[in-house]
Amino acid sequence: MPLAEAAQVLGLSIDAARRKVRSGILAAEKRETPQGGTWWVRLARGDELPPTTSRLAPPGATSPAAPNPDLSALVGLVERLQAQVIERTEAATLWQVRADVLSVQLEQARSSPRALKAPAPHAPETCTAANLTAQVDEPTTGPFEPLSPPIPPGPNGPGWWRRAQAWLMA
Repeated sequence: MPLAEAAQVLGLSIDAARRKVRSGILAAEKRETPQGGTWWVRLARGDELPPTTSRLAPPGATSPAAPNPDLSALVGLVERLQAQVIERTEAATLWQVRADVLSVQLEQARSSPRALKAPAPHAPETCTAANLTAQVDEPTTGPFEPLSPPIPPGPNGPGWWRRAQAWLMA
């Protein structure tokens, strides 16, 4: 039968069937046609692969008898791994949705630049000697009195925002 039909019967893709022909797992021959050559595959035992086929062993190689492992341990392992895959797939989906939302927001921000508002016009001040003279308070010789109550420190000392607030309030 043609390679495409054999691949369908075996439940393989055409490329996988070609690889099996190339590696010698499937017996095939090339037949000439007016359009070029086509590959015809001979299947053993009707519609299944020969029992000696394996991804790890070359054709014709026999595998040693494998010991029968405790299947319940393997079933438990498979179930745990499936749960991990599902959990990580859900997390990846969540992050992908978040990334999509952020990319839309970024595109919107780039497409509509925001301009700063101009300050409101006000009457120009005339430059007079009264405007240019500075009032200086007399220096005091008494103890320093803070303008605002002290900010209690946090567990690791005052945060930068508290220091900045105290500086701005001063």
